[in-house]
Amino acid sequence: MTIKRKTTANVADLSGACSLLSPQGLSQIELLIGDSRFSNALNGLHPKFDRLRPEPWLEHDELNHPLPPNHVIMDCVNDYMVTMNAGIRLFQEHEVRAALRAYFQGQPIADPGWRMAVNSIIAHTLRKRNRMRNKEDYEKYIHNALGMIPNVVLRTPSPLTIGSLLSIILYYSFMSDNHIALTLLGLTVQLLLMSGYHRPEPDLAFADASNLNPVEHLHRRRLFWQAYILDHDLMLRLGKPPLIHDDFLLDLPEEHPADGYAMYYYPNDVTLNFFLQQVRLAQIQGRISAALYSRSSVPPAELESEIRRLDAELQEWRESIPEMIHPERVEALLDGDFARMVCLTTLHFTYFQLVVAIHSAAFRLPALEDQEGLEQGDIGPSLALCVSASRAAISLLNYHQIEHPYTPYLLYQVAWSVDILFVNILQNKTSPRARRDLDLIRTVLTFFEKFDPDHEKVVSYQIISVIADVAASVLANTPTLPPHMP
Repeated sequence: MTIKRKTTANVADLSGACSLLSPQGLSQIELLIGDSRFSNALNGLHPKFDRLRPEPWLEHDELNHPLPPNHVIMDCVNDYMVTMNAGIRLFQEHEVRAALRAYFQGQPIADPGWRMAVNSIIAHTLRKRNRMRNKEDYEKYIHNALGMIPNVVLRTPSPLTIGSLLSIILYYSFMSDNHIALTLLGLTVQLLLMSGYHRPEPDLAFADASNLNPVEHLHRRRLFWQAYILDHDLMLRLGKPPLIHDDFLLDLPEEHPADGYAMYYYPNDVTLNFFLQQVRLAQIQGRISAALYSRSSVPPAELESEIRRLDAELQEWRESIPEMIHPERVEALLDGDFARMVCLTTLHFTYFQLVVAIHSAAFRLPALEDQEGLEQGDIGPSLALCVSASRAAISLLNYHQIEHPYTPYLLYQVAWSVDILFVNILQNKTSPRARRDLDLIRTVLTFFEKFDPDHEKVVSYQIISVIADVAASVLANTPTLPPHMP
């Protein structure tokens, strides 16, 4: 089994479908700088990527590591159930614990999903506890889970299997190993749809006692909605068409679920259904991709109209969620309390990403400046919105504990924002704000260096380092105008 990772061919993945580091974007950057120092620096990274991130290969014995002692398994499961599974419910706790009891008694159940589930739970928990250090202690368990995939393909899928696959996908998505995540998601989506998890009523073709139970059926539906959220997030970042089209999104999660799942409460009697808002935001992501990035050419007038329409829809959604809050003594928050911060941050950084995704489409308009009614200045407001959103996204890092397991995920997400700031620095290099934007880019590098002992092997870290160095070299040769001067 070969696991594909991002290598030299994927340097543009830093900003996904909306990247300004595309070939066309690189040409514009060279024009702004006046030479090819940036392209040369990126090309110089290629040998380094090959050396630091070789393509891995898993031998058979690397897919069959023994599970840890029973007390370690139970400790990891207990931790996972009250933290990660409370926020993203991929497993029904009673089902996992029943499977473990059978395993401890020497009679493991036949469903391969239980072994995938336990291995992924151990991997998530140990990675969190190790603060991403000592990778050999936890990575072997995610490899065990991957080794079960052939058995998953051969059997009728169960909710335990689907939840396990989504857990593995999240493991790779959290570290921005998006190509692995997307490959696994393709399999998972096929299993979900074939099993009818998207249907409001149980699929009689798969009817059994558990399937017809309302609680069990709701769990299946939530697995489908979670896959929809992951699919639309990866779609926009990688510039790929969605695996789950909206034809399969037959309804939305309940606004007030009876079990209180994903309900969070904030000051001033504000209530937030995090799961429902994620699905709604994923719908908007899909519309942005379809209207702005899935068509080879869009007439200028239509493009401007679509940008305005999508921006209005996104702003309407934004008004439905609470503002970000600065908690007091954030370092003292427990996981359960910190979850309120995590869900708000997730919604806000996704919102900022979508502002950039919508308005960076306007960067295509200057090439059409000979068209009647279009001038190069038309993109000014869109560029300003992209820059403001990028600054705001990076500032979210300051809301979180540096070593909380959520922070690395947030860091990979806000790396989307760096290329926008880079272009803004080059376009406004005499502005005092350009140096503050460079400081923000360096903030991202500092977070990488603090949380990830292997940051030197991370592609996005290396690219951002080049961006920071080139931006600094440009500003070093540019006088800064006083704030009152143009």
